[in-house]
Amino acid sequence: MEQKNWSIVRRTVWYLRYDTEEEVLLMNKIYESLRLFTNFFLPVMQLTRKTRQGAKVTRSYDTPCTPYERILASLCITEEAKEVLRAQYGHLDPVALHDTILADERHLRDLVLTKKQVQPHINPRKGMDWQLHPVSSRF
Repeated sequence: MEQKNWSIVRRTVWYLRYDTEEEVLLMNKIYESLRLFTNFFLPVMQLTRKTRQGAKVTRSYDTPCTPYERILASLCITEEAKEVLRAQYGHLDPVALHDTILADERHLRDLVLTKKQVQPHINPRKGMDWQLHPVSSRF
């Protein structure tokens, strides 16, 4: 899960500090749209076999498909649950979702970078001495 968090969440919201209620609400909105976009429209290759011959590792992957398609193909999921997912999928527009995510990312970035708050910053030349630098001067 950590690798997926790095590749999806951190790529979307970066490593900035989010400490206002407005930023948290906007991040939750981004996560909701991102969850739908990722699970319904982004195909994933899953590792099926990994073999080692000396120092060489050979990996085999299955056919790329979305998590939504994997759920529909699963025998463990009830037909009622699959119908709920099909109905949800029918109302989604991937282009509109993507545009919403990008617009919300820009808004979140602007909120964070325009804050006039001062945060502590470690000066590596002085060890653990703390110096105060405005957030916006570091970007």
